[in-house]
Amino acid sequence: MFVDLFFRFLSTVSFALLVNVPKSEFLWCGLIGMLSWLVVLLVGENLPLYFGIYLAACCVTLFSRILPRIRRMPMTTYLVPGIIPLVPGGAMYLTMYEILSGEQASAVAIGLSSLQTAGLICLGIVTMLSLPAVLFEKIKPTI
Repeated sequence: MFVDLFFRFLSTVSFALLVNVPKSEFLWCGLIGMLSWLVVLLVGENLPLYFGIYLAACCVTLFSRILPRIRRMPMTTYLVPGIIPLVPGGAMYLTMYEILSGEQASAVAIGLSSLQTAGLICLGIVTMLSLPAVLFEKIKPTI
């Protein structure tokens, strides 16, 4: 589990580097990405995986709304890299592979699962973005 979380941290920081996040924010981006996968792992033990992905997307978005107030950075600095561990890239690859292999039934099943995951990520983001900004105004910057 710790190795998995470490690689989620590393992948998030790598993506943050790719999208030109300031170096001072790499740690925070990595922690948010790692937290998102930790939520999936913990919730997935007792509930369906899709519920874990939804809650993880909610957590990423919530922290992506809190940290900009503290660190004085744009919200997308944390949100975009933070959702990377949740994105079903491998499943989309398998969908394309199955299509090219001629396995249409398998491609449809994997593709629908990928779309559900992507939709739940979007739903989690929208849910937390719909919270009023007044809830976050009391947070004071540390810098």
